[in-house]
Amino acid sequence: MKLLKKVMMLVLALTITSSVSFAQSARKTAKVKDSRQTVQTKTPAEKANRMAKRLTKRLSLDAKQANSVHQLLQDYAVEFQTLRDEKAQSTDRTAAKEAIVALRARLDTDMYKILNPDQQQAYIQFNEEREAKRATKRTERQQSKRR
Repeated sequence: MKLLKKVMMLVLALTITSSVSFAQSARKTAKVKDSRQTVQTKTPAEKANRMAKRLTKRLSLDAKQANSVHQLLQDYAVEFQTLRDEKAQSTDRTAAKEAIVALRARLDTDMYKILNPDQQQAYIQFNEEREAKRATKRTERQQSKRR
C-alpha cells in the first residue's frame, strides 16, 4: 500500500512538472508572435518618426537637418510601404526587390545632400550595422525553421 502511494505521488509530481513546463513554453511562443505582429502594424509615419529620432541622435543632426531628414523619411516611408505591399502580392519578387533597392539608393542620395561629410560616413556605418543585424536575424530565422 505504501509503495502504491509513493508511485502515485511520483506520477502526480511528474505530470504537474511536465504540464507547467509546456505551459511556459507556449506562453513564450505567444509573446514572440505578438511582438512580431506589433512591429508589422506600425504605420509608415511611425516608422519614419522612429528612424528620424535614431538618425538625429546617432548623426548629431542640427535642428534644420533633423527637420529635413524627418520630412525626407516621411516621404520615402509611404513609397517603401507601397513597394513592400506589392512585393508581398507579386509573383515576380525579384523585380519588386530591385525596385526597393533602387528606392533605397535614391533615399541615400537625397540623405547625402542633407548631411555633411562626417555625418555621411556615420550614416554609411549606421546602415552597415543595420544590415549586419538584419542578416544575423535572417540567418537565425532560417536556422530555426530547419530545426
